[in-house]
Amino acid sequence: MTTMPLFLAGGIKPGNMETLSGLDYSGIAIVSGIMEADNPGWQ
Repeated sequence: MTTMPLFLAGGIKPGNMETLSGLDYSGIAIVSGIMEADNPGWQ
């Protein structure tokens, strides 16, 4: 479709990352997944 880097954002949470595994993307934002987490620190 394009040779430009693909960046994924919007509605992405740790629980649905597996559904994106077939995509060839360059970057991803999981802002809501981090902000809604009980402990958003690095693990």
